[in-house]
Amino acid sequence: MLSPASATFDVNTKNDFGFDIGGGVMGFFSKNVGLRGDVRYFRGFRGTDDNATGLGVSDFKFWRGSLGLSLKF
Repeated sequence: MLSPASATFDVNTKNDFGFDIGGGVMGFFSKNVGLRGDVRYFRGFRGTDDNATGLGVSDFKFWRGSLGLSLKF
């Protein structure tokens, strides 16, 4: 008999607002084949009483980079 996932993993669900900043570049070596790169920074918000908006930045943050092959048809 299989055990539930919550018994195996420590499952904590929490949804917060966040934002991301980033950009990318795409270049083609020929008419139909190229590369695409992207770098993004993600940051989450948390509730706070420090300001009028009630939001502050949380400790949840990370960078993500991606590289891929681009094909035009």
